[in-house]
Parts: sequence; structure tokens; C-alpha cells
Amino acid sequence: PPWAAEWENPNSSDSIAINEQLARELHAAPGDTLIVRLEKPSEIPREAVLGRKDDHLVTLRLTVSHIVGTAEFGNFKLDATQRAPRNAFLPLDRLASAVGHADHANTIIVSAPELNRSDSNVAAAKTTFILNCLQKALGSVSQLDDYGLRLRTDKTRDTISLESRRMVLE
Repeated sequence: PPWAAEWENPNSSDSIAINEQLARELHAAPGDTLIVRLEKPSEIPREAVLGRKDDHLVTLRLTVSHIVGTAEFGNFKLDATQRAPRNAFLPLDRLASAVGHADHANTIIVSAPELNRSDSNVAAAKTTFILNCLQKALGSVSQLDDYGLRLRTDKTRDTISLESRRMVLE
């Protein structure tokens, strides 16, 4: 989005954009400082017996650079609730390095151009085409490690096992 263009400047790595709902609740305006606490991702859920209970929060001091309106993607949300979201946007590189996961993402969101929803057959065909293109593109560059997986061979037993860094393979 246009309001994120300033994030290309390495000197603005400490900026954050927030949506109107969050700005109202925090009484925040551009130039204000926010303290943001983030939970570090964990391979084993913290609630599990083996989960780490320490060293799980990261604190960032960020400056509000922009209040993001509804027309600027400010009310984006992945759930179907009626409640207005409270969104904070910061550069992916800054977020990933803060939580110790540089060069990783957990979600990819793709927007398809005009699907012509009035004709469900055309929309379904275009959606299928776009998904196939995306699968080919990701398949050509992704590796098992990108999904937290690895193959391990045991030559003594003549087996190959698929293992996950996570406690449970989902």
C-alpha cells in the first residue's frame, strides 16, 4: 500500500502504521510512540508440558507513521467476525528479525484481479488457474525446511522418515 512506501527507507525501521480503530482506542496520532509487545513463535506450544515459559516476549518501541483508513486496507482481517479489527502494520523485515525468524512468513495472501463473480463458472476457472500458477511458483522455490520439515534416512533400517520441528505435525 502507498502508506508503506516509507518502509523502503532503512532509517524508518522503527515506524508502525495503525488503523483508525486502534488509533481511537489508544488516542494515538502520527509521531506518537507505541510500546508493542510480541510473542515469539515457538515450535512447541507454550501451553504444552514441554513448552518454554520463559523468553517468549519481545518489546519494540515504535513511532506511529500513519493512521490507516478503511479505504487503505486498515480494516483487513482474516476472521469473519463483525467486530472492527485493531490492526498494527510494521515492516516484515523488522517484525521477523525482532522475533528471530528473518526470511520467514506464516501466511501468503494473494489477490486475484476481477474474477467476474457474476458468472460463477468463469470465476471458478480463473480461481483454479490462479491457484495452479501460485502452486507452481511456490513449488519451484520452496523447500521442506520452509515448512519446518526434514527427511531423515536410516540406512540400517532402510527407512526414510519425515520429521517436523514442531511437537505435532499439523
